[in-house]
Parts: sequence; C-alpha cells; structure tokens
Amino acid sequence: MRREGVQAGHEDRGRAGAVDDRVHGRDGGLDRVHDVVADGPQGFAPQRVGLDRLHGDAVHPQQLGAEVADRAGAEDEHAARFAGERDADAVGGGRPAVDQVAIQRRAAEAGVHFMVAENSRYIAAYQTVHRLLQEGAIGEVIHARTYLRSNEKAHLSMPGYWRTQYALGGGLVMDTGAHSFYLLKWLLGEFDELTGISKKVFPLDNEIEDTAEVYGRMRSGAHFSCGFTSVSEVPHSERLELYGTEGGILVDQMSEPVVKLFRGQHDYKGEAVDGVPFGPDAWHPGGWHYESVLTEVTDYVRSLVERRAPLIDSGDTVYAMRIVEAAYESIQSGKTVSLPAGL
Repeated sequence: MRREGVQAGHEDRGRAGAVDDRVHGRDGGLDRVHDVVADGPQGFAPQRVGLDRLHGDAVHPQQLGAEVADRAGAEDEHAARFAGERDADAVGGGRPAVDQVAIQRRAAEAGVHFMVAENSRYIAAYQTVHRLLQEGAIGEVIHARTYLRSNEKAHLSMPGYWRTQYALGGGLVMDTGAHSFYLLKWLLGEFDELTGISKKVFPLDNEIEDTAEVYGRMRSGAHFSCGFTSVSEVPHSERLELYGTEGGILVDQMSEPVVKLFRGQHDYKGEAVDGVPFGPDAWHPGGWHYESVLTEVTDYVRSLVERRAPLIDSGDTVYAMRIVEAAYESIQSGKTVSLPAGL
C-alpha cells in the first residue's frame, strides 16, 4: 500500500545568505526565485541578489545581529530580513540564545518581516511526517531518533574556516545539531532534559568535535536521541525514526521510498508514502537538501509579496539554538542538563 505525501515546490534553485529586500508594492503572486547567493569556500560574501519583483543585497548571516532589528525600525513597513543558508546555527554565531531572542523580538516590535531560515521545515519528507503525526498515524510518539552524517574533512582542513572554531559559530553540534533540534521541536514540542557526548575520531588540526550524540527526554515524555558525524565516508544524508504507541515512521534520504509507515510489529512491508521525491544527491538539482532550500527561499519571498507569515516559526529556530547551548553545556560538564519551559 502507498500513501500520499507532501511534495516540495520545484521552482529555481535558491541559496541565500541574509537577504535584505524591499517590496515595491506590486500585487500578485511570485512565480520564480533565481540568482540567489551561493557560498564561497571561506563562507558567504556580500553579493547582489536578483529576485522577481524584488531587489536586495545578500550578506553573511553571521553578520546578522541585534543591530539589524534595531535598524529595521527606521525602515518602512515592507522592510524584510532573511537569515539563511547557515540558518539557525549561523544566527547563533557564538552569541547566546538570549541575544537571539532579543533579535527576534525587536524585529517583531518594529513590524519587520523577519525569518530565521531552517531548511528542515521545507524538506518534503519531514512535511509529510508532520502531516502523518497530525493525523495520529502512529499514536503517541514515545521514541524519536535522528542521524545526520556528512563528510566535511576537506572543509574542516581549511585554515580559518568558520566551522572549525567555536568562537565563529563552529562545532559539529552547532552546525548540524540545530537542524535535528529544530525538527524535533517542530514535530514533538519542547525538550525537558538532555545529555551530550562528543569525540574527535579523525585527526584533523582543529578544535572541534567530529562525532557527537545528544539524548534525553522531550517534555511530552518521549525519549529522543540525535547522532551526528562530519567524517563519514558515505554521502551526506539524514535519517529520522519515530516510534509510537500504534506504529512507526522511518525516513531515510538514501532509501526509496524515502518515507515508510509501519502499523505494528507484524507489518513487515510497511506503507510506502508517495509524493516524497527520492533525491539522494543532496547538493544538486533534485536533491533533498537543494530542493528544500529552494522551497524555503520561495516561501519567504512569496510571504513578502502576499503579506503573510512564512511557514517557519523563527521562535522555533531560536529554541533550537538554546538546545545547542544546553548540549555543549552537558558535553563540557559531563552532566545532564534540564531545560526550562519556553524561551
């Protein structure tokens, strides 16, 4: 049996840094997003962005700070900020979560159309999982597991590369953990407590971890575990496993079908969920990551033109950074960290 999923939008490729755009009062929808900035080997550099019905500049997301929201108050009602491709982790940039909350609140008070990008919200497989959970397809989730793997050996060998320095917002848990923590917050709600461990298993001359695990309890009572590696000799990919009281959901970007729904311990075949494209080559057209960023940028630009909120709740991205901080606190102390409710 096959089930229908949610297919991501398929416009042109967009990969953005922080985009500062001004809408020129044109009505109607937006058909395409194009020529959005790609990052260079040392990170993002300011470049001109071309967008249908829009214009603006792109800057490195880690240049985004409280001054952005402060300055926004002096601009007209169409002012916008988009912090993206290094998304929630880039907005962190070494700043504590409390500062990120201030940025978000100042933008809201100034009436700025502000969004902290997080491509996980726009990955077709996860959109489908969200729908299945809303439908109660597996009952109450009691265990959630994520795994993000990549091979960043070349990047992590580059002198001065931002990911290799904690002070610049680097670190494996910072870089990849924010995605898993955002995903679990969106799907399952807030975290209650966590424990983190990390290792360097490959001898690269930098200060950061290349392998880590963070596990604990969600406020719902569900157990969670998140694993990360940046030195795997397999393609960059993600996996999500959700186990509920009435079934389970398995998501693997390297498998076809990408999403399978199981209903009980004797459901050996499971249900392949249709509508989720198989795109294992993450960084090229048709790839699950590539297409999610495109869909993300398109949603943000359309939200400007259509004068609506984007799909993503930037508060959840800030929350994910609070979990990153708690994970590092646990790694350093060797103790379990309890999380307060809310931000």
